[in-house]
Amino acid sequence: MMKNSDKLAHYFSLELKFIFALSEKVLPTVDVQFEQLRRLCLSFSQNDLPIHEWYPSASSIKKSLLSPAFENDRVSQRAIDLENDRDDMIRTVGVWNGREGDGSAALTLMYNTMGVSDVSFSSDEISSLKHYDCVAKIIEDALQIWPLKIAEAAPFAYSADLKLFPSHSGVGWMLYLPNRIEIEQVPEARMIKHVKDLNGTEGTIIISEIDGPFYAENPEHVKAANAIETRLADLGLLPCYG
Repeated sequence: MMKNSDKLAHYFSLELKFIFALSEKVLPTVDVQFEQLRRLCLSFSQNDLPIHEWYPSASSIKKSLLSPAFENDRVSQRAIDLENDRDDMIRTVGVWNGREGDGSAALTLMYNTMGVSDVSFSSDEISSLKHYDCVAKIIEDALQIWPLKIAEAAPFAYSADLKLFPSHSGVGWMLYLPNRIEIEQVPEARMIKHVKDLNGTEGTIIISEIDGPFYAENPEHVKAANAIETRLADLGLLPCYG
């Protein structure tokens, strides 16, 4: 019989966080914001998250599940109509895949004209996201939608409690930075990928584990990510929040 501790050690959760800044100090339209979210959902559609199985945020689960957020290669009118935030400085829109527990996923896009904007994704036990190349590809696709300043991929437990510097970005499984970084600079990394964003800015995805998914419960995974954070901090390349 499997012990609870054994099950926990193999339970896979993933959080992605993408940070960027709006090019102008004005909110784009709700239609534009949802369309950008739809484009990112297309990237997830290759990873057990079909584009037609995302639902808009609503006041209840029943209302949310009445119709999908995306239909016929576009954002549904209902998803747009459900957005009732009239703040002219900050707006958040979100979708989820209608599941709770294993196989669940949620995605939000927050625009902020006064500071940084961000995309947040969370999921539990989605098998295809256990492969580093699938997650790295999602980051690459996001770079063609927003000029990211930072992208992080890690379990929530790592970001909350296990990264070395609480006020700085954590490496976790992966960290994207808009700088070209060579493997000789960060020999602790298992892999680095050089990528470009939609403006042609060259950056680097630093990956701490390639043999399987990153588990916050695995001390070797945590040790590797912490070592990369130390190296980046020594190089002055580890971003500070705020």
